[in-house]
Amino acid sequence: MADRISFYFDFISPFSYFAWQHLPKLAAAYGRELVFFPVDLAELKLLAGNTAPPTRMMPMKLKHLKEDQRRWAHHYGVPIATPAHYDSTLLNKGALFTIDHGCIEDYLTIVYRRVWGEGASMIDLQMIEESVSQCSLSFHEYMAFVKSDAAEARYRQHTLAAHEAGVFGVPTMITDGQMWWGNDRFHFMEAHLKG
Repeated sequence: MADRISFYFDFISPFSYFAWQHLPKLAAAYGRELVFFPVDLAELKLLAGNTAPPTRMMPMKLKHLKEDQRRWAHHYGVPIATPAHYDSTLLNKGALFTIDHGCIEDYLTIVYRRVWGEGASMIDLQMIEESVSQCSLSFHEYMAFVKSDAAEARYRQHTLAAHEAGVFGVPTMITDGQMWWGNDRFHFMEAHLKG
């Protein structure tokens, strides 16, 4: 939709963390509203026919990826750490709750910093409670939502809709019918926004 940028993300992706360092500024500079879509990256990959093992299982690729992460962290002036545990399901479903309550941008900033900036476990309930509290939301209501069938259905629907839109990885941004995959595509995206 015109004047909107759809942002597809999964907290499991460090490159979604990097994209979040620049995307809000870019959207504001060109008067674009951000629309948020938390998705299940693993499921998106399978839907797209990508059955490769996770990067964590490929030592040669992982070594390069870690160096690449350090370079991007330096570029954006943010810290980078390895999360203590990888399972973003709860955080991704929680993003739906924060969308409903109008504080998704704060949630993304806080949780990305804790997980990828500080290395917190993605399933650390104390970290999640602190993050939700910083968004002035009820942790009890948050947890009730993320454990609900409704949250599971919406999360699945977001992932399927992303696949139907052509999304195969994260971060992905779509605006004006154009798609950009990766935090390293912002120069192309900005050229489009400039017209």
